Amino acid sequence: MPKHHWFGRLKCTVCGFPFSDWHHVYPQAAGGKRSRVIALCPNHHRYTHMIYVMVDAGASDVYIWQFAEAHFDEAFLIGFMSNLLLEYRHTQAAMTLARTALAQWLMKAALNKLADEQDV
Repeated sequence: MPKHHWFGRLKCTVCGFPFSDWHHVYPQAAGGKRSRVIALCPNHHRYTHMIYVMVDAGASDVYIWQFAEAHFDEAFLIGFMSNLLLEYRHTQAAMTLARTALAQWLMKAALNKLADEQDV
């Protein structure tokens, strides 16, 4: 059997194209290497990351939709776009909360260490 026996079996969630990339729903750069993945063809995978970049840059949903309607295909817009925006905004909010909690914990740990050093 060929090394990539899965080739052709994995279909894009959006359009059914028979070759797909794995897309991590929770971005790998934010620690999502073991997160849920979905199959997307190279074009829809690229579209998804373009949406992420726009959200991260602070673009409004109205702007993102206008851009997507002008440049992306109908299958992506109808079958995927709403859930993608909603889920990524939720993920982005969760990451912000996690970063804030981590920063607070680190600050508290640093202050505790400083206090311990002064007691010595």
